[in-house]
Amino acid sequence: MSTKKTFKNAVPVLAYADASGVDEPWLLGSLSFKHSPTQNEISLLFATYLSVPGSHEEQNFVLVYDADNLVSGTTTLAPFAGACDPAWLEKIVRDGVPRIHILSLTLRYACSVWCGRGQARGLVVARPTPCWQLVEIAKAIKVHLILDLSWLQKNHLTCLRRLTDDATSLTGFPLLETLGRRFERADWTHFQPLDLDEPPAYSEASNKRSRRAISPTLSSPPSKRAILDAAALTFAAGTPTEVATSPSCHASNKSSQAVDGATTIDESSPKSLLAEPSFEASPQPQFSSEQYAAISHAISQQLPHAFEAFATRLFAHPNISPSISTASNASERNSASPPPVRSPLDPLGKALVSHMLPHMKSYLQAVVDRTHDAGWLRREWADEEFHNSLHEVKDEAAQNIEIVKEEGVQELECARDKCVRDAEANLVNTVSDFEDQLMDMYWDNVAKADAKIGEILNGFAVKAALDRGLIKHPGRTSVMWGGGKIRLFLDGPTSCAKNVTIKARTRETIRKNYTQDISNRDTTDERTRASPRGKLDEVLRNLDPVKK
Repeated sequence: MSTKKTFKNAVPVLAYADASGVDEPWLLGSLSFKHSPTQNEISLLFATYLSVPGSHEEQNFVLVYDADNLVSGTTTLAPFAGACDPAWLEKIVRDGVPRIHILSLTLRYACSVWCGRGQARGLVVARPTPCWQLVEIAKAIKVHLILDLSWLQKNHLTCLRRLTDDATSLTGFPLLETLGRRFERADWTHFQPLDLDEPPAYSEASNKRSRRAISPTLSSPPSKRAILDAAALTFAAGTPTEVATSPSCHASNKSSQAVDGATTIDESSPKSLLAEPSFEASPQPQFSSEQYAAISHAISQQLPHAFEAFATRLFAHPNISPSISTASNASERNSASPPPVRSPLDPLGKALVSHMLPHMKSYLQAVVDRTHDAGWLRREWADEEFHNSLHEVKDEAAQNIEIVKEEGVQELECARDKCVRDAEANLVNTVSDFEDQLMDMYWDNVAKADAKIGEILNGFAVKAALDRGLIKHPGRTSVMWGGGKIRLFLDGPTSCAKNVTIKARTRETIRKNYTQDISNRDTTDERTRASPRGKLDEVLRNLDPVKK
């Protein structure tokens, strides 16, 4: 089961092939976007990590969906409404309010697969693993990707919008410079699961047979590695070892054993080893095509190892002491005994050296080139990792700056709103207090005006009474009416009171003399009623009758 690992600048997604036959077709991975600045070159990269049987570490695979491989008009991005296990969806949603959508891709041909360099081809799967889902997704023509749009940036959304609108003018992004450093390109057959119980047929194995099928019935000749012993380095022409290990001797021996078994070599007799084989007496072996292919395959596998061991021992420098690997060898090195000295090269060794030097030079040059390329790739990989980390740090710093900026703006807005609310509350309180003060002043002035008007009316009444001779002492006067008579209470300087009784007609005379200027007006007129004479008339009219 793949774990939730994502590439840098990628988002988690769930991928599955259309009309998949697996119970749980979803495969967890990460989706990254590769596009040019003009966004005319767009490629979608689906990467996943898998624990493959036979490997102790997880292997990573990248499925590339180029824009020019998409069928124009069939790419859709819509809200996800299908049936999916919530436990799988929980692995791709982002904190907050998720926006789960499904991206459907229809391909012209199967997508390309990039895998790590040196990974074994033909992954063998004996039980249900995510490799089955990966194989179906890799060879599918229609693929669905479930993702949360909350992870995507603006440029990613722009790429998806261009792919869904019209992809006819778009091409794939060149990935050889980026993926080629760490991955090699293949297709879905790169990791096609094989059946362990069914070995490949001979027709599928290029007519190669197993080495056990052609093993000789008699005892096999001594291995070629026997001549690599230290004692065998002193060659001498015509020695039994040289004769026994010559190709002609082996060929005649094998042919004799395979054909009729009549011609044999007595290995215990030195003369039989020194005797030169007769090709006329021994017929040439007749091998079938399968036997010849098997022999060639065995020789091609054993020859490099034998040559490497032979060359290592043959071209060792005479002054170089043997390698020290144990504590006993270390004690021997510290002893006073001198190191063993190899014998100088014999004529055969010198002859081989002249022929082997060009091959060794080319081989060593190839080793140096591979080492240099590997170091360069490691350095490029480290540089890419460093630049990616640097870009991540920059993006994170920019994001943190934006977050701090937004938080600062929000705090300023909150402080501003609080100040405005406090100012409004203070202003409302001030206005309310001012209104209360105005109302108090208004009612005070109204009360004073009423008192003043009362004094003026009383003055008018007293003046009228004085003019008519009703009273002789000026002062504060109260007028009351009762029983057709007017009772005047005069409060003078001497605080004396005098009752004056007049007839009712005197009241009519006072009214007539002091209201003649408004006799022709309507008594209900508001301006007349508001005038002092109107108020006096109203006071005289509303006098309460009092009995004497």
